[in-house]
Amino acid sequence: MVFSRLKIRARQTRTIAAGMVIALAVTTIAGAPEAVAADKARAAAVAAAKATSTQEQVTERPDMTSAGLAARLQNSRVEVTSERTEESTSWINPDGTVTTEINSGPIRVKRGDGWVPIDTTLIQEGNRLVPKAAVADIDFSADGSGAFASIADDTTVKVNGKRKGKARRLGLKWAGQLGRPEVSVAP
Repeated sequence: MVFSRLKIRARQTRTIAAGMVIALAVTTIAGAPEAVAADKARAAAVAAAKATSTQEQVTERPDMTSAGLAARLQNSRVEVTSERTEESTSWINPDGTVTTEINSGPIRVKRGDGWVPIDTTLIQEGNRLVPKAAVADIDFSADGSGAFASIADDTTVKVNGKRKGKARRLGLKWAGQLGRPEVSVAP
């Protein structure tokens, strides 16, 4: 009798297992179209994102991570603005490598929190002519009074948050009064 009960239980277990396998197979087959549709929708969304990103090319990003992601998505290099210096520019390439271009001299100057390209075009500030953006603190007389040219050299350094040293200024004066300078753009 014990033996016959075991046969019955084994048959019931096999029947239940077979039923579960059939139910799982039916559910998987029935769910397959939805899974295929979801994959197609996901692929379409990725394609649309790539199409949009090619229309709006990103040329610079503030950090390595966002620049790397943008470069990979749009398949073109992206400048990392946090890596800028007076003489160098760094880009992240689509393959994740970094390219840094180093110039033999300054190509930009710091203004506030950002960088601006060097522009030696003279503009008038009070009675002085100064370049729009230059590495040196240089100025010229705009009305013939005072030094006709001067340049400053800031030799101060920060030590524990305080400035040590002094700024030096060199100016050239003429014995008499100079006339008003004429400024023209070179051809």
